This record gives sequence, C-alpha cells and structure tokens, in this order.
Amino acid sequence: MEVDPFEARLEFLGLLSKLNASQYSIQKVGNFAMRNRNLHEDLYSCIIEELEQAPSINAKMNIFYVLDSICHQSYKAGFSGYIDLIQRNLPKIIECVTPSGPKGNVNVAGTKKVLEIWRAKKLFQDSVIDKVEIPLLSRDLG
Repeated sequence: MEVDPFEARLEFLGLLSKLNASQYSIQKVGNFAMRNRNLHEDLYSCIIEELEQAPSINAKMNIFYVLDSICHQSYKAGFSGYIDLIQRNLPKIIECVTPSGPKGNVNVAGTKKVLEIWRAKKLFQDSVIDKVEIPLLSRDLG
C-alpha cells in the first residue's frame, strides 16, 4: 500500500519533533525513513529543515545520529538514495552540527566518531570525509 507523501511527511516531522538522545528514538526515526525510502527526497528535506531549525546543539546532534542510523540501514539494504543526498550536503550538515565556538565544540567528538565509522565502512569516499573532518581536527576544544 502506497503511503500518501503528505501524510508521511507530517508523520515524519512528528517523529523528528519528539526525537531525543535514546537509541530507540533515533532508530524509530531511521526505520520510518527506510520503510518509506521511496519518499527519500521529501523525508531527507524534512531532516535538513529540522537540523537547521533545531533549538539546541543537543537536538542537532540527535538529528545527526538519525542520519547515521539511516546511512547504516541504507548500506545494509543496498539503497543509495539517502547516502547520495547526505554526501552532497555533508559540509553543510557538519557545519550545522558543529558550529564555530564553544557551543559547537560540544558536538565535535561525537561527530568525528561517526565520520570515522563512515570512513571505515566506506559509506562515503575518503575525500568527502576528509573535506569535513580536517577542519574538525584543527578545532581548539579547550
């Protein structure tokens, strides 16, 4: 049964608005995205909108963990739609999750860890990871 794109978008935005740091919450959003991967462009745009408007630095990190979950599930399923979209916007995503300054520094360690896993699993080309990781490595976190 085809899901109505508008209803799927509303439901997905609802899940994103209730997102917290729990693995269950992150998986729930990731699972929805994969179950409705035929709508990956719409759902991805919801994620980016929420990331840009997230009220706190912690909320931004939780959304980044959703992207991580979606990447791993996409890889297992042999689906490249989300990974292609994330790769295209990765610099913007990382800048949003780790903005300059003390607030953004809170998310640097977690972000680097995810990037290292992505590199190890070859989810993205090394050059793509390098482009966003090198500036993080030079950040003064003190």
